[in-house]
Amino acid sequence: MTILVPSCLKNIVINKKPNIVALACTDPPEGRKRWTIKLIAETLKGKKGFETLSRETVRLVLKKRTLKPLD
Repeated sequence: MTILVPSCLKNIVINKKPNIVALACTDPPEGRKRWTIKLIAETLKGKKGFETLSRETVRLVLKKRTLKPLD
């Protein structure tokens, strides 16, 4: 049985996906009403191990978890 995984998700180690979801579930930064996919990606890119994180990867991880912040 072959499981197809989008190439952008292959680069994310399984233990980093919870960080994306956890950040999306926190209160947004001051001055923001809610988290956006772009804001999550930009925030995480500053952390070690997330340097190559893309907006699309964040979108797919949150979609898989059925979390839908606005763009």
